[in-house]
Amino acid sequence: MEKTAYRAVIKYLHLKGMTPSEIQEDMRGRESVEDDPRPRTPPTANIKDNLDLALGMMMQDRRISYHQIAERMGISIERAVNIVTKELGFSKVSAWWVPR
Repeated sequence: MEKTAYRAVIKYLHLKGMTPSEIQEDMRGRESVEDDPRPRTPPTANIKDNLDLALGMMMQDRRISYHQIAERMGISIERAVNIVTKELGFSKVSAWWVPR
């Protein structure tokens, strides 16, 4: 195929809305339509020890924040929120006002 023919095909596929990586895969002749397997780390934040640790911290200090829980447990804030709200079933009833 000539260079201009490749450019025409790339331009056509780009105008159809394909991303450069999709165009490259299409040009190479990829036939699989399924996603490639992705490396995934198993969830370790929801293990029983972490749930018990978070529950213990919350029972000891009812005004503890997500940031403090995450920092003490060594996990992300999002995981701390998930553990407290979804896994343990807690919700904040009265919020305190703090100056900005």
